[in-house]
Amino acid sequence: MRDSVDRHVEVWEKELDWMDPVKEAIFARLAILARYASQARRDTLDSDGLRNWQYKVLLTLRRLGPPYTGSPSLLADHLGLTRGALSARLTPLEDAGLIVRTHEDDDRRRVRVRLTEAGHAAF
Repeated sequence: MRDSVDRHVEVWEKELDWMDPVKEAIFARLAILARYASQARRDTLDSDGLRNWQYKVLLTLRRLGPPYTGSPSLLADHLGLTRGALSARLTPLEDAGLIVRTHEDDDRRRVRVRLTEAGHAAF
């Protein structure tokens, strides 16, 4: 039984003589599988009241290990975000009590982001 990937490969095989139809079929099916997996994760998180982007921030803090703390610039780099985009994501997490932002005593300009107990539980 032929599916949409078979039809896709058939069309492009005629147009792109350099294309390997077996590899293209594999990559196309992997892309479909990745979309389904991403949607399943979003649906699961949404049903628990956590958005995918919130999960990613909490996950990044957990990956840092105890004490589950990092600088905003480190988090932004790990998440592939600008500092401004990260700041916009941290505010709702802080308002929900999932993270806390603190200033270092010796340099008030330095901010640390820490996962709270509620953040651990939500994760």
